[in-house]
Amino acid sequence: MTLEDDKQAVVHRLIGIKKFKEWHVFSDNVDGYQDDYKKALKAYKELCKKEDNVRLYENVYERIDGVDELVEENCLKAKGEYPT
Repeated sequence: MTLEDDKQAVVHRLIGIKKFKEWHVFSDNVDGYQDDYKKALKAYKELCKKEDNVRLYENVYERIDGVDELVEENCLKAKGEYPT
């Protein structure tokens, strides 16, 4: 974490912005969310045994005045084509 990141975190706290992460695990037939990376990774590995097309994404949200907004989305793991 850089000094700039620290400054941004302080500003976010002062104006009521809270960042949080959630992990999205999905395939052609399953779509779920986890609030814990280890649980999400376990779900991803289990899906990979059963499904041809699987993704694990990390989603970063900002909560402003009770409203969650997706601000960043990162594909962490992928198997096969993009699920339909």
